[in-house]
Amino acid sequence: MPDLIKVLESPFVSIIIPYYKNIGTISRAVQSVIDQTEKSWELIVVDDGSNDELETIIKSFEPEKITLIKKPNSGPSDSRNRGAKLATGKFLAFLDSDDWLSPDWLENFKKKHQENGFDIAFCYGALIDEETGEREDWTKFVKLKIHGEEAKFNNLVGTFLVRSSIFENARAFDPNLRYSENMDLAIRIMRLVPPSKRFYLEEVMVFFGNTIEPKKRNQKYGRALLLKDLAYFQQKHKQVLLENTSFLRAIIRRQLVSATVCWNWKIYILKLKELYSYSVGDGLKFTLLFFFLPFNRMRLLSHGFRK
Repeated sequence: MPDLIKVLESPFVSIIIPYYKNIGTISRAVQSVIDQTEKSWELIVVDDGSNDELETIIKSFEPEKITLIKKPNSGPSDSRNRGAKLATGKFLAFLDSDDWLSPDWLENFKKKHQENGFDIAFCYGALIDEETGEREDWTKFVKLKIHGEEAKFNNLVGTFLVRSSIFENARAFDPNLRYSENMDLAIRIMRLVPPSKRFYLEEVMVFFGNTIEPKKRNQKYGRALLLKDLAYFQQKHKQVLLENTSFLRAIIRRQLVSATVCWNWKIYILKLKELYSYSVGDGLKFTLLFFFLPFNRMRLLSHGFRK
């Protein structure tokens, strides 16, 4: 009898973890992938210039299904893109090194794909307080109008799978962003995927650790870089944001808190005013947004504009 030739199929999903000096939680993230009840996956860990014990930890797992890439530090977006270029899976998923997956995460997604053949799929996530163990479920999808059509999605890493070809057509993560790179990618991808090719799994399948607090994150990236990121993102998606004023208000509120706590919020307010003042219409929309902000934020903004 002729020898049987085993044809290796591409895994259903390639899971990419960008890593930078988070040695305390990477084992948990990797283990959550290994523990998947559905085994059609490959894992790519991208070391973003950490120079620590990561390689030793990775070797303690299943090396035949894990690829470790080492490169100079260039940020999470470039790390994810580097991993995506080497991926062989039909779909791509991204997981941060301090987060982890439910054991049936992949099984649920693959089963639904067999039923309806989606190009992108989303699920819910939950924030876990590492100190108290308290859990906060995030069971709402973002809703935006893109090109006049409502798009529902979740931009948090781990909560979505996207077909590899769609990710490539969307031109991957923007390496110019380190702060809002997930939302930026989600907006671009949703423009490419029709509603019939989207699937929503309304279950919590991903868990987010809180090992990097907002203040520490801002300190890590630097104030100048954070401000640059915020302005770049809002300029890039200016029209989408102006068509979705409630979403824009939420972004401004969140970023205003960061600005107030961590760096000079006056500079941020001036940048916002400049960004949304290119036309009378835009300026009016921007001004009207703040009638809906809490009183303390209104007072803060008014003070900032007078300076």
